[in-house]
Amino acid sequence: MHSYMETLIKKYTCELSASYEGQVAIRIVCKLRKAFYGKKQSPRARFGRFTKVMTTLGYKQIQGDRTLFLKQLVSRRVTILLVYVDDIIVTWDNKRKQQIFSQCLAMEFEIKTLGRLKHCLGIEVAHSKKGIFISQQKYIINLLKGTRKTASKPTSTPMHSNIKLGSIEENIIVDKEMYQRLIAKLVYLSYTRLDIAFVVSLLSQFMHQQEETHLQATPSIVKYFKGTPGREILFK
Repeated sequence: MHSYMETLIKKYTCELSASYEGQVAIRIVCKLRKAFYGKKQSPRARFGRFTKVMTTLGYKQIQGDRTLFLKQLVSRRVTILLVYVDDIIVTWDNKRKQQIFSQCLAMEFEIKTLGRLKHCLGIEVAHSKKGIFISQQKYIINLLKGTRKTASKPTSTPMHSNIKLGSIEENIIVDKEMYQRLIAKLVYLSYTRLDIAFVVSLLSQFMHQQEETHLQATPSIVKYFKGTPGREILFK
């Protein structure tokens, strides 16, 4: 990325020098009218343009979540669009509107239609006659590998009832960053694994003051995943 940026800068510097030959180049200031890919301002500029296009197409940006766009027709049919960086999930109840939307979006941006949603941001999606199943099985397997618990014996509950959590002064202070990284992963897993939501909420209270007892409680949750990696949520 850096070499590409340097090449662009050299190119425009040469063009600028040729255009202003004979003038004092040090006094010339260029205004950047387009954000470079990879720079800090590019994500905001890209999303700003995307929002403008969606508004033009009649979509409403939801105030509670700025990445969520909604369009409801008089016929009560609805199209919902969710954006994460350059990944877009669209759901609709009208096949014809789907084709029209894809054509309109392709006129403004380079897009690739990946078909029915199967995987997004560590969440797996499966479709059946019963409805839509979502799970994070692959994410759990990677967590087991990262914590070296793949060969561990699974536990039947996320946390042992005899573990006492709380701020105890004589406890040994543990690696703060390691604890926070693990809890962050567990928080993300709790979106589809509601069975660990209470335990994760409990452990999250000690994000800034972890002690040995708090760290001892986390392997039990990871081992619990060993016995239940494929649990899913069904949306009928």
